Amino acid sequence: MIALLLLPVVACAPEATDLAEQEAVQQAIRDTWDTFITTWEQKDAAACAQFYTRDARHIPPNSDINNGRDAIAAFYETLFLDNAGSRYSHTIEAIDAAGDQAIERGRFEVVWTGLDSTTWTFTARSLTHWVREGDQWLIRQFMFNLPGD
Repeated sequence: MIALLLLPVVACAPEATDLAEQEAVQQAIRDTWDTFITTWEQKDAAACAQFYTRDARHIPPNSDINNGRDAIAAFYETLFLDNAGSRYSHTIEAIDAAGDQAIERGRFEVVWTGLDSTTWTFTARSLTHWVREGDQWLIRQFMFNLPGD
């Protein structure tokens, strides 16, 4: 019975991507993260939101879900206005790609400098659903939690 229920899911799933393509996707996503980080550290919330699809979902812990680029930009703008600056680092732990989609498991760290010059660190684990639109990879869903969650 279970096999019959899974048949439509398996039959509709995209074919697995070969190793060379997996590596190319991972490199493209790594490059995207590096560009995102540069944009982030420039405190450009609107530009950060452009790394997401128009209908993206941004799901932070203990906060509202941000739906769409405008809400994501507003979330980032609040962070940037509340702090003097930050240093962002992102680690890709694994990527599973199939066709024009990829799921990334990762972690990131942001070392914030507050308006009063004090520093504090935010660390999180992340799950990112990427989609390829044309020649670029964009985030469709970004969910993150605290390491203890």
